[in-house]
Amino acid sequence: MTVYYHRIPNSVIRVMVTRYGAPVCEDIAFSGNKLDPEDIEDELLGKAAESYLAGIADRPGSNVSTTGPEHIEAQVLAARAAEMKAAAEEAHRKLVAAGEKP
Repeated sequence: MTVYYHRIPNSVIRVMVTRYGAPVCEDIAFSGNKLDPEDIEDELLGKAAESYLAGIADRPGSNVSTTGPEHIEAQVLAARAAEMKAAAEEAHRKLVAAGEKP
């Protein structure tokens, strides 16, 4: 099974399972920002969590992903670096347009 990560630590998801013919809503909590469905003692609940999380993980706007926080942090750092580079290039362009030497 896949390990899932949530951007907000200790989040709780609700999963529907059928017990004795009746649908029941069960809460499942992330430990920190990580949830491994195999660690859920109730096998029925673990399979339901896996099915639900697989459907929402890595989708646009979803807080659930299959990549760890290191990957998310790397994406944020790369985006910040790109913004800084664009700002520096724009400042350089303005200096050149104003006739100043960079």
